[in-house]
Amino acid sequence: MGIAPIAVVGFGRRGRLHAQALATMPEVHLAAIVDPDAACANDIAALGAARHATIDLLAPSIRHAIVAVPPERHAQVACALARRGVHCLIETPGGARADDTAAMIAASDIDGTCMRVAFGERFNPVIASLLAAPPPATLAIRRHTAHAIDIPRDGDVLRELMLHDLDWVCALAKASPVQVDVLDARRHYERWEAIRCRLRFPNGMDVDLSASRIAPRAESALHVAGQGVLPLDDVREHPGTLTAQARAFLRATQDEDTPLATLERAFDTHRLLERIERAAGEQGATHAA
Repeated sequence: MGIAPIAVVGFGRRGRLHAQALATMPEVHLAAIVDPDAACANDIAALGAARHATIDLLAPSIRHAIVAVPPERHAQVACALARRGVHCLIETPGGARADDTAAMIAASDIDGTCMRVAFGERFNPVIASLLAAPPPATLAIRRHTAHAIDIPRDGDVLRELMLHDLDWVCALAKASPVQVDVLDARRHYERWEAIRCRLRFPNGMDVDLSASRIAPRAESALHVAGQGVLPLDDVREHPGTLTAQARAFLRATQDEDTPLATLERAFDTHRLLERIERAAGEQGATHAA
């Protein structure tokens, strides 16, 4: 495979990070960035890429793209690219909901293109080592921050924190959980600020998963049976993670196995997230004061 021309669709925070990483890679040519905002033209030109307002203007030679628009537009953009024969690496979470992911699965099947989802935690060295080994009997994950709840935010802890761990935990078990118990759920108005749940998998693995933005103290760690406590650094925006994802994407388009999530796994993760959210609502969440 020669140098692959590639496009980035969306030049917000994540799109910029992907574009900057791609610009350093000798095996790809950052050919174009698609964003309707003309104000970013100079920043795009500085990366050596052409700016287009829509994907309709992409050159036919571009057969790879990173989709970094907001999740609500993932399916719209990825399906349109698939109709052009373009393989897509889609930013997490691969659609705003399971229905979006199902639409992308159908488009990928119909148009014969490769689509993968860029769950960055799979490229965390601590998590990658777990994924390469037999699953432990028990696992506890803590993603806790102690920020004030009145900070304006678009998302909640389910989608901003827990979703990423649900993906790799299910990949570790090679299945979705057979039992989900919500142990604690706290919301501020309509926004989930803390969720703790226990997952049991078909292989017998038990996972205690907690995500909170209102914890007494910050903690980001794995508690692994037989290994103790492993600190979890956030590497999702690290340039090395983004270049590793891009290289894995190129290999995936050649039908090679890679750490990237398939759309089918992303679909199952969305369904699991929705299941946890329903269970939390049925339990009766505590209001975060």
